[in-house]
Amino acid sequence: MPASADPGLRILGGLLSVCGVAGFVWMVRTMKRFKTPINNSKVPTTLVEAGPYRLTRNPMYLFGAVAYSGLALLLVLPWSLALLRLFLHNARCRHVLVSTCRCHRQRPHRAV
Repeated sequence: MPASADPGLRILGGLLSVCGVAGFVWMVRTMKRFKTPINNSKVPTTLVEAGPYRLTRNPMYLFGAVAYSGLALLLVLPWSLALLRLFLHNARCRHVLVSTCRCHRQRPHRAV
């Protein structure tokens, strides 16, 4: 770890990491409470609109990105934020492509 790492950025990174993991645990607990599978290869049993799903349609992407950003700051790996940009771009493109498909609007999305 570089000696010139700003302690403020490392503290922010730690906080973001903890928030990302806590959000992910919140999402998992919400899914289990509604008895619907977390694994998107299985058919969902319920449309969950509580917990983190009140805030975002894809909490797994959101909290994963928050935790990843925190680790990048905590471990002083700024170049890894470019990889996060690619991840988010891929997630956005997938969402746009799926949501514009007429057949998707008629039934819930399932990853293949």
